Amino acid sequence: MAPLLADNLWHYSCYDIDKALKQSIGGGQRYLITSIGLRSSTDDGSVKAFHIDEFSITSNPRTVAQIMAPAKPSGVSLSNITVSMSSSVASDNDKESTLLEITFSTAVCSHNFALMTLNTSANDSDTTLTVSRKQAASEAVQGHVELQVTGGGSVSIPHTITADQLKARLETLPELGNVTVTYEGNDDLACSGGRWEVSYDTKAGDLHVLGLSTHNLTGTNVTVNITEMQTGGLFLYPIPGDMLSAVEREPQVVVSVNGIPASCNLGIGQSSIQATKSTPCSFYYSKEHSPHVYSFSPVAGNGGDMITISGKGFSWILSENEVLFGSTACEV
Repeated sequence: MAPLLADNLWHYSCYDIDKALKQSIGGGQRYLITSIGLRSSTDDGSVKAFHIDEFSITSNPRTVAQIMAPAKPSGVSLSNITVSMSSSVASDNDKESTLLEITFSTAVCSHNFALMTLNTSANDSDTTLTVSRKQAASEAVQGHVELQVTGGGSVSIPHTITADQLKARLETLPELGNVTVTYEGNDDLACSGGRWEVSYDTKAGDLHVLGLSTHNLTGTNVTVNITEMQTGGLFLYPIPGDMLSAVEREPQVVVSVNGIPASCNLGIGQSSIQATKSTPCSFYYSKEHSPHVYSFSPVAGNGGDMITISGKGFSWILSENEVLFGSTACEV
């Protein structure tokens, strides 16, 4: 497409989209247009505002002419115009007063333009018309801010930066990792900013809040601040066993259920030490109370043979003695 003309005048342009697409993808192919975007940017990547009076898609070229030029005080284009009217009657002279309140925004950050005037030549002599300005347009914001990670690097952020551009610059800082950036606010970034929300996607935990330097910003009562919306944390699933451990005086048996360590069923109001005698929580090794094998015979045999094991520490209750050869259990 041809570049937009920066002469502050209205122009009509016609672009052959069909021809451009066929040259790009090759003739004879079908294509589907799902969306059309219009944007303009400067060499440094900032957004440049422009205005569209009419947009249409037609199969044949047509001629468009501007019938009535818009109101442009001091050559400044206006937008978001609202008009409210109220009337009142003075009690002392019964004269009616009408108040028209006009509110509007200016295009491309314009400000300090001349006050509107009225043509009073067609009014009778008993009518008085006055114009007053309740609030003037503020000076455009200029410059940039510096974002810095505590103990780390920093990036320069122009006040007209978009969400995608801010994401790209923040991800150059290794301390932040990958981030998601969303923007809410005025579409005309060149005049006033908005609210950028940054979420950390790959860095976990309670990260440092970004530092801010605004000494390179100019404008009327410009304020910039950083607010922590949510403190970062760490979600663990399943919970590692060492985080579920408790301090004990005796060695403990660790039992896991589905990969999660289990705990003893203590009595209400009891600590693990108090419940040791009544609840099988603790485990300890005693050589004197552990079985000790001196010898066994025969040293070789066949299935079904009787084996004699000599030693000490065996239980007098036969069912409490368990003998295994490999994974095969023996009858005691």
